[in-house]
Amino acid sequence: MHFFPTFFGLLSGLAEMFGGIFILLGLFYRPMALFLVGNLMMAASIGLAPGAPLLQVSRPFEEGVFYLGVVFAGPGRCSLVHLIRNEVGEEEHNPF
Repeated sequence: MHFFPTFFGLLSGLAEMFGGIFILLGLFYRPMALFLVGNLMMAASIGLAPGAPLLQVSRPFEEGVFYLGVVFAGPGRCSLVHLIRNEVGEEEHNPF
């Protein structure tokens, strides 16, 4: 029975590592940020399940809220996708 917590901990760590790399590069920015929001909210809820105080699960909760803001902010001009689009010659999209 000790296999499952270790396995899911490994999956969570891999998701955070590769999600962070993809967000750093700007590839699949919003889907990865949403995936990390779900991952960190699950970590916070698992931490709260045994009745732990909120202070012990504040880190994953705060990071989840941060990534939720990242979803709405978008990748920006320094992302790899933005650089590729400008190199191909597509017009720059300015929503404002």
